[in-house]
Amino acid sequence: MPPSEVSDPIARAGVLATLLASIDPIRLFEGVRAALKSLAPEDVRDYEHEFALSDGTTVGGIFLDYERAASQTTPLLIASFGFLQDRWGTEAAKFYDLYLGEEETRLPLDVLILDHPTSGPFYAANGNLSVGAYDDARMWLEVAQHARRLLRPSSIHLLGVSMSGQTVVHAQIEDRRLGLSLFDSGLAVSIAPDFERAPGTQLASLETPEGVDNPWLQVAQPSESKSLVDSIQAEGVWMLMSNQFLPNAERARPEVELPPLTPKDVPGFLLSSFDDRLARVRGPSATRWQ
Repeated sequence: MPPSEVSDPIARAGVLATLLASIDPIRLFEGVRAALKSLAPEDVRDYEHEFALSDGTTVGGIFLDYERAASQTTPLLIASFGFLQDRWGTEAAKFYDLYLGEEETRLPLDVLILDHPTSGPFYAANGNLSVGAYDDARMWLEVAQHARRLLRPSSIHLLGVSMSGQTVVHAQIEDRRLGLSLFDSGLAVSIAPDFERAPGTQLASLETPEGVDNPWLQVAQPSESKSLVDSIQAEGVWMLMSNQFLPNAERARPEVELPPLTPKDVPGFLLSSFDDRLARVRGPSATRWQ
């Protein structure tokens, strides 16, 4: 049973004691270092691309091509790594280190890593954030059509981690429904069930300014008592906002003035930005992002 579901104080104490006793300081330090890791923008600047979609949306990413003979074709992998993640983000950096960084072990395919539409670069380019995986999948379909015309890949495959796992599912469903036959396979890893619960519940547990209700309480209820895991997740959201979302938004569009944010501003900022995206995509009748 997850700690957030343990209500008995004695049981909670037991879970906490077990957790603390099992912590390896060295591995914990390495985990924190990995969580703060990012792809150095100067290393991939020459590989950055942006796609202007038919509705005016701008989607950014990095394209890492596989060296091959001019006469050869190669598969294309389109990848994204979930909530607040972008082309320079922590998860993209881990993927690069594992599968693309060393010539001897590099995956033999072209790789397009896309900004997630909850990320800073997406916000800087579009002025709002995506409402979720269906909107994300619609964008992936158009990007894939661009890629098929320009690159003529031998096949196109999808990789989505966490919230992007939902994108993989929706993209393949829409690809089949529309008869486009764009995608040959898709892999969804650690798939988030829906936006309300992941990360909606985490956002509902965040503090807000005095006198301001947390808007996520309208769509998701946090656990009755805050656990250590809840606190760590809340801190993780702010760490991604302060160390990844804001710096990468400024890096992508230095001319765009971003709103000042404190940890208590995050719940309201995210929900209002999702609502703005929904209003633009669906029209003025849409009042909530779900």
